[in-house]
Amino acid sequence: MLLFQGRQRLMMLHTWKRLDAIVKQWIYGTISRDLAHTIMKPGASALELWTWLEEIFHDNKHTRAVYLEEQFANTKLEHYANMSDYCKQIKFLVDQLANVDCPVSDCKMVMQLIAGFTKGEYDTVAAIVSQTEPTPSFNKARSMFLLEETRQKKQEESGQQALVAQSFEAQSASAPSQNNQQFAADQRGGGGGG
Repeated sequence: MLLFQGRQRLMMLHTWKRLDAIVKQWIYGTISRDLAHTIMKPGASALELWTWLEEIFHDNKHTRAVYLEEQFANTKLEHYANMSDYCKQIKFLVDQLANVDCPVSDCKMVMQLIAGFTKGEYDTVAAIVSQTEPTPSFNKARSMFLLEETRQKKQEESGQQALVAQSFEAQSASAPSQNNQQFAADQRGGGGGG
C-alpha cells in the first residue's frame, strides 16, 4: 500500500512539474524579451514568475499613471502618419492607463481624439461628433474621422489630377503656336534665299 501511494505521489509530482513547465513557457512566450530576462531564474516555479511579473507591473503605479496621463493628454494627430496610427496610440495609452488602475472613459477618449487635431483639420466632423448627444463611442468617432480622412485624400488626388490635366492642356495649347511661329520664320528665311 505504501509503495502504491509513493508511486501515485511521484506521478502527481511529475504531472505537476510538467504543468508548471507549460505555464512557465506560456509566461515567457507572452512577454517581451527584456521582461523575460528580468524575471528569469533557474528553478523558479510558474507562481514565482507570475508574482515577480505582478510586482513589476504594480510597482510605482501612481508614477506610471501620471506619466501615461501626460502622454495621453499630449497625443496629437500631427505626430502620426495618419488617422489610423493616431487612434491606435490613443487606444494603446488608454489600455496602459487601465493596467495601472486609471481607466479612461469612452467619452474622454473621444474628446482627446478631437483635441489632438490642428485647428482647421476635420473641423466639420469634429463639430458633429462633439455636439452629438450622447457622445458617440470611440470606435464610432474613429470610423467617422477615418472616413473623412479618406474623403480628403480623394479630394486632394482629384485636385492634383486636375492640375496635371490643366498643365498638360496649357503645354499642348502653346506648342502649336510655337510651331506656327517656327514655320513662319522658316518661310521668311526660305523665301528670301530662294
